[in-house]
Amino acid sequence: MEKIKIKKEYKLNVYENYVKLKTTSGHEWITPINGTFESIQDYFFKDRFNVGDYPDEIMERVTNLDVYEKNTNDTILIASFQNQQI
Repeated sequence: MEKIKIKKEYKLNVYENYVKLKTTSGHEWITPINGTFESIQDYFFKDRFNVGDYPDEIMERVTNLDVYEKNTNDTILIASFQNQQI
């Protein structure tokens, strides 16, 4: 078995995870996240979100969410989910 050599100049990349959300009427937005795939789906798929402008509230459900990971070099789509409750 070969030993792994680690270079001294190795620099840890900083990762940022976020989701792109889409609602029933087509509203879209991006927000940072922290959690498991299950907890992210539970939060965004079980609640309704206000997509209206003040003072009008338009409460809608999220239909799709895409989970992205962004590091210093790339942005990568790592998971895509559709709301099965709609």
